[in-house]
Amino acid sequence: MYAMVNKSKPFDKIVMDARELLISAAPANYRIQITGEELLRKESMANLTFALILSIILVFMVLAAEFESIIHHLSFY
Repeated sequence: MYAMVNKSKPFDKIVMDARELLISAAPANYRIQITGEELLRKESMANLTFALILSIILVFMVLAAEFESIIHHLSFY
């Protein structure tokens, strides 16, 4: 199924609204799967989340190696 969407509304909100509408209209034994651009968006967000967590860990590792302590670099005085 294809649809033209309003560009002023965030894409994830459109997908949530469409999913809720389709789930409420579908029979009990049907499964709804939204693919395409939404699938790519979810994969990108998962990759960005992983990169953020990895970068935070690496920064703490560098700070711990620099100050020779994990707690020392957290104090600001």
